[in-house]
Amino acid sequence: MLHTPLHRRHVLALTAASTCGLSAPVLAQATYPNKPIRMIVPLAAGSAVDVGARSEIHRRLRSIAAQGQAVILVSSDLDEIEQVCEKLRARQSEPHAWWEEWSAMGARLEKRADECEAAGHPLSAGNYYLRAGMYYFTAERFIHPGPEKRAMGEKSISCQTKGILRRHRNVERVEVPFEGKALPALFMKSPHTRGKAPTVVVFNGMDNCKEMSVLFAGLEFAERGWHTLAIDGPGQGESLRLRELYARHDYEAPGAAAYDYVASRTDIDTRKVAVMGYSFGGYYASRIAAFEKRYCAAVAMSALHWD
Repeated sequence: MLHTPLHRRHVLALTAASTCGLSAPVLAQATYPNKPIRMIVPLAAGSAVDVGARSEIHRRLRSIAAQGQAVILVSSDLDEIEQVCEKLRARQSEPHAWWEEWSAMGARLEKRADECEAAGHPLSAGNYYLRAGMYYFTAERFIHPGPEKRAMGEKSISCQTKGILRRHRNVERVEVPFEGKALPALFMKSPHTRGKAPTVVVFNGMDNCKEMSVLFAGLEFAERGWHTLAIDGPGQGESLRLRELYARHDYEAPGAAAYDYVASRTDIDTRKVAVMGYSFGGYYASRIAAFEKRYCAAVAMSALHWD
């Protein structure tokens, strides 16, 4: 893998949560004939937009794409993010500016998605729903707990789910039984396998959601013939926002519930079920592997810290 960082003066200071948190990278990916190429664009949360940044980033992406390969940006758009950042720069002293501007962009795209859906263009609608949901998710970050935060969370989850189900027909929304309640999850079935297949159960970090996991992890796993169960455990995503299932230390409990669910399916090879967690989920995955012996493997990706 080749990492091509941009110079600071060329960094488009997109705000964080547009992809996954308060200070995360924007990842653009292309593929040369034999090697995946990723450009990592560092972000400075809340900083102003460099005027020359967008054109420089686009120039480099076009250079890669000119090799005859596709560039993939998942769930966000550089131009839309720049528009929001420009508005935020002019409103830095306004405490509500963050969620107002991000949600305004989300509402604009959701309206466009509804129009595409009504016109019989579900794939285009799916693209708009995905981006709308991510911008609502970003807006929700800085809203105090209460009815407004919950409503924004509902919009985010609804739009992201609509987008995923329209763009990826091999994904289904499922419920994982858990202590008399249920944990919401997305199951992505690999189109490249027949019969029983290996499966990866993916737990998020503290500020991520299953809708992110199923895209950045599930798509890659599906290409390799593996199914994916992306799940919002207690304290994560929809489980926290809409079901009031709070974080807990004994994550072997939801880990066991997730295994029980996949083992109940006829398309799973129960001997080959792995658990993966990223960010704080890396700790959860380690804890699950230590106490739930039915998993055949575990991946702790950047547990607790991204260093």
